[in-house]
Amino acid sequence: MAVIVKSIEETEANDTKSARVNLLVTAVSAGTASAARGQLTSAGYTLGASYSGGISSGAKLSNLSYAPVEDSGGQTWTATASYTDDAQSETAANFAKIESSTRVEAVDIWRTGATLPADLSAPGLTTDIGGTKVDQAGVPVSGLVVQQELTYTVRMDFDNTDQATVNTMIGKRNSADFLGGTAGYVLFTGVRRSRIAVDLYEVTYTFVWDAAAHLRQVPKRQADGDPQLSAGQAVEVYARQPFPGTAAFSGLPGI
Repeated sequence: MAVIVKSIEETEANDTKSARVNLLVTAVSAGTASAARGQLTSAGYTLGASYSGGISSGAKLSNLSYAPVEDSGGQTWTATASYTDDAQSETAANFAKIESSTRVEAVDIWRTGATLPADLSAPGLTTDIGGTKVDQAGVPVSGLVVQQELTYTVRMDFDNTDQATVNTMIGKRNSADFLGGTAGYVLFTGVRRSRIAVDLYEVTYTFVWDAAAHLRQVPKRQADGDPQLSAGQAVEVYARQPFPGTAAFSGLPGI
């Protein structure tokens, strides 16, 4: 059991409301940082908790810091709880941001106007993709594929990022529609984290949408590895998927 004494400072500027609660936590017996945090949690001071009363009513707890009082033997702690209005602030734990940029990627092609296979993960190994032949004696030309780089940024408690789950999905395509991309077209390429406050981390997931569902063209080859030709061009061209695995990205922590 602990005695918590608090003082409150509230501000309002440009329709942004915030409150800072200064706390003095005195425990019955000496405690550790974990114990002090436990006392505050029991008293309702948890990230995302609502502030009640005053002009900042409805603001959410976005940052909580605490430190032992010198010479108290770990029995007395000071803490500062910062509340901000979710509607105006980007420091809330439930904040999410989506960004995108579009570019073209040069890839080797033997055909233009090819038909994408029905199975994007396991296209037919001997099914010609059709289209118009553009290779020169089996040598491909460069074609442009439209790609969109997507980032999804969330803020959360670090303990909730679940790296094991993330690792199982990196390098896979979406098994269901995701961020506006049809199933099979969005590739999960990575994640980065940064600490922005006590027990608050910013996590950014990166994805790439590809107009060809990440499929690439390969010609039918002879025993010596050269493309098999007919009338001076590759006789058949197949689709290959370098990223055959899929996953439900809605299962990523914070999404």
